[in-house]
Amino acid sequence: MAPARKEKTDKSLVQEIGKELSFDLGLDLLFFLLRGVWLGIRRVFL
Repeated sequence: MAPARKEKTDKSLVQEIGKELSFDLGLDLLFFLLRGVWLGIRRVFL
């Protein structure tokens, strides 16, 4: 049973790290998308 319990703690640790990473990635992705939209609008209208 010990390996299963260790796997559970590893999984929760991965989820914690994943939350922080996905938050950072989400901000980067949002910035990237906004920049892409802005460049697209400039290209179309200017």
